[in-house]
Amino acid sequence: MKRKIIQIAGSTQLISLPRKWCIEHNIKKGEELEVDDEGDEIVISTKRIVVPSHIILSHKTLGHIHPHFLSAAYHAGYEEVDVEYRDPKRIQEIKDRLDNCIGYEMINQGEHICQIRAISRAESSEFDQILRKTFYLTKTMGQNTIEVLKEGNYQRFREIISLEKTCDRLTDFCIRVLNQHEGKFKKKFLLRIIVSDVERIGDELRKMAQRLEREKRRCSKQVIDLFQEVFKEYDHIQKLFYKLDATLVGDMFSRIEDLEKRSWKYFEKGTIIDQQIIHSVLVIINILYESAFNNVEVNLETTIKPIDEQ
Repeated sequence: MKRKIIQIAGSTQLISLPRKWCIEHNIKKGEELEVDDEGDEIVISTKRIVVPSHIILSHKTLGHIHPHFLSAAYHAGYEEVDVEYRDPKRIQEIKDRLDNCIGYEMINQGEHICQIRAISRAESSEFDQILRKTFYLTKTMGQNTIEVLKEGNYQRFREIISLEKTCDRLTDFCIRVLNQHEGKFKKKFLLRIIVSDVERIGDELRKMAQRLEREKRRCSKQVIDLFQEVFKEYDHIQKLFYKLDATLVGDMFSRIEDLEKRSWKYFEKGTIIDQQIIHSVLVIINILYESAFNNVEVNLETTIKPIDEQ
């Protein structure tokens, strides 16, 4: 439905709310509504999304307190987390995982319990900036891996492993923002998958770096060239997230499928070290194919109008 703008006192503009909607939601004079600016749209809601505040992670209900439980609470948006553990040695695992949780701090520690609090709130406006950083980090990890493979200076894999830890922290933060401010994000589910795809690619690069650092053996030029082509497609896919560009899409899916076929061909004839790298390449290729589809879907509606709107 369309509504006319009412101009008041030169600088104030008002718009009326549908009477039927106000009655259904019992909206009365003097009440407050949530108004969120989402680009070219304004979203009006009757109440703020309730963010979970406090949770207790206890060995009495969960058994072994794995660090993943803390990550899950962080992702979900909890502001306060109490962790109860049977074995005091678990505290080091919790502290190690806490390093990944931007904004979380341990404020109290006992023999069988620790208390964690959020000392800063994740703002929705931070999502885009942090996601751009994760894109940049994974791209840098890929470029560094290619350089190391060409040069044979395997000590540089330490740099890649360090970058992956930073990438993990940033992707965890992005997921937390999405959950704490889900009403402000269109297609939150797709965004969550895209963030996870970036994390998975970083994880695979880290695993490959750890394997190659141990092996310290050179791989073939054709495998390096293959890896380079894969990350060229990753660069295209990252750009697609921000704009559905026909010059980038083109035959992208066909190219990714061709990279998979070539990978299997090289795998059958390759050395052990080639096969180890190709294994990681195949994992990344599968992630890229899924990510490409999701990035296209995120931007499809903003690029192509439905037939009934043309």
